[in-house]
Amino acid sequence: FHGFNSKQRKYIRHIFRQKNSEELTFDQIKKGYFRLMSEAYFEPIYPDIVADENNGSYRLQIYGRPENNFNIGVGGAIASRNISQIFLGLEHYYFDNYLLKNSMSFYSGSFYKSAQLRTRLNLPALGQFYIETDLTYNRWDFVSSDDILKLERSPTILDRTDRKYGLNIGFPLGSKLRAVLNGAWVDNFDSFADAGNISSSDTLNRLELDGFRFGFTFDRNNLNRKQYANEGKSFRLSADYFNLREKYLPGSSVQGDIIRQDRSRVRVRADIEQFFRYGRYSTGYYVGVELSTQTRFDNDLATFISSPTKAPNQDSKT
Repeated sequence: FHGFNSKQRKYIRHIFRQKNSEELTFDQIKKGYFRLMSEAYFEPIYPDIVADENNGSYRLQIYGRPENNFNIGVGGAIASRNISQIFLGLEHYYFDNYLLKNSMSFYSGSFYKSAQLRTRLNLPALGQFYIETDLTYNRWDFVSSDDILKLERSPTILDRTDRKYGLNIGFPLGSKLRAVLNGAWVDNFDSFADAGNISSSDTLNRLELDGFRFGFTFDRNNLNRKQYANEGKSFRLSADYFNLREKYLPGSSVQGDIIRQDRSRVRVRADIEQFFRYGRYSTGYYVGVELSTQTRFDNDLATFISSPTKAPNQDSKT
């Protein structure tokens, strides 16, 4: 190993499942290399196999990545609708006998705003076992629905905010599947109006949901792109249990009392996506199924906005 200290070499040997100085087969090298490449930090690393004429064997050499542990990503989208936004992403790695990744990402726009902070600790035990903390904030303002190509509009009076404080534990199942156990405290609230026309003096309905969420996920993904893929296959199966506390405060357009009650539900979801490439062209399919035991809320619109949805496109939620 070139460019690594003793603790880093120990980490890499664990990834290749090498005990002491035992020889590795070509199949073991291949599997170990792809396990190493599954983490973006190691992508600049490249291997080399040279012949050892003294004992008639081959020697695997791995050259270390440059000491560039801090990455910045900047992006955005410009559209005639209100989905225009800017993006800023920050990543920092620390590699020793473990790999620590700290990341922050921010989206800002008139319709959607988001902030996420993650810390992920990768350990070579159990075939790249990891523990990750996840703090996420999302907000959607449906009132800001300007469209420069459409003069007449009837905006949806809805403002959604959700917060999540979670912990994920991931580990591989075999050589192709990943399992993730997750738990989180969720804190969501929605402000909305039942009537289509409201005045500045009206008070919006408010639905608050907070509580615990526990679940697991099995997934596999070899799509060639994170977005707009045209080759590969992905599979995801997840199950979640929610134990939430509801607080509903009716607005000025609704007669009623404040409602407080406990709500629990189970959600199971499966998604399969695959693309087939034929030269310069490709075709594919997507299948998604979701089952939920969610019951009706005391307000019809609250039930509607809290029901399971599918948003496959970038601006589906608008």
